Formats: sequence, C-alpha cells, structure tokens
Amino acid sequence: MSVVHDSLQRGSSVVRTWYLKTADGSVYGPVQLSVLCEWASQSRIVPGNEISENAQTWMPVENLPDLKLDWMAELPEGKAYGPFNVLAVPYLFNSGTLSADAKLINRNTGKTLQVRDILK
Repeated sequence: MSVVHDSLQRGSSVVRTWYLKTADGSVYGPVQLSVLCEWASQSRIVPGNEISENAQTWMPVENLPDLKLDWMAELPEGKAYGPFNVLAVPYLFNSGTLSADAKLINRNTGKTLQVRDILK
C-alpha cells in the first residue's frame, strides 16, 4: 500500500513541534503549535523572539501566521511596539507596556483601535 494509506491506517499523523528562543537566549520546547498560539495570546511571545522546528534554524516569530502577531502599537513617546497578538492586549496593559490611549494598528488591514476599545 501507499505511505499515505499506511499512515492513515495507523491513525497517526506527524505533529509539528516548535522551539521558542527569547531575547536572552533561553530556549523553550519542543511544543505544539497550539501551545505557541496560547503563549502569543498571553503576551509570552514578544517582539524579538524567534521560533524553530529544529532548534538550529531560527526565524522571527512574526513569520508564523498562525500566531496572529498582526498588531502594532504606537506608544505615547512615539515609539512602536509589536507585533503582537490582539488577545495579548489586556496582559500588555496590565504590565504597563501599553496605556489605555495607545493606538493599535493591524499590519494586514490597516484597521486602528485604541487599547481602551479592547478593554471594554
């Protein structure tokens, strides 16, 4: 039989796993994509982090569309912060990273919001 048939017959599929490297060089993983997505929504994945499937070849976290790191923030002092997952906004607000009046911009659609709009 074919490799595909054999794989389906066993009921197994290849589960991709990922590693996350933070700015300080710490590496976490391997974890499934669902865990990375959860981390992104909790603001545990931040700008400057990198991901890898083999812990050897790294790429910026924003290169993985599944993490939905689609948002940037304009901070009051004129600096930009991001990209981040919009679900992380409450965490970023509570940590003091974003103020209630910070402007959020979706990198893909251009849609803008303020942090206070999300916190309602």
